[in-house]
Amino acid sequence: MLATDPGDAFLRYAMAMEYVKVGDLDQAVAEFQRLIADHPAYVAAYFMGGRALRDRGDKSAAHQMWIQGIAKAREINDPHAASEMSEELSLLE
Repeated sequence: MLATDPGDAFLRYAMAMEYVKVGDLDQAVAEFQRLIADHPAYVAAYFMGGRALRDRGDKSAAHQMWIQGIAKAREINDPHAASEMSEELSLLE
């Protein structure tokens, strides 16, 4: 499906989550980053992308992704997403 519609944000997110599920965090991060580049308001990508970065051992990049995600969530008035990423940040430090 993604080959037919590579711009579909949900399909890109689902692909990234499948990579997380099978433990391919490098591919997952690449998919989350592509999703963010193409659909910057898709705040779940920042949340889960940050987790994938954290889980692969890149805490600095996870921190940065969550900071960007919090800013975007606030920009689009999604306080729940901002709160979830703020919680992840507090646990990271």
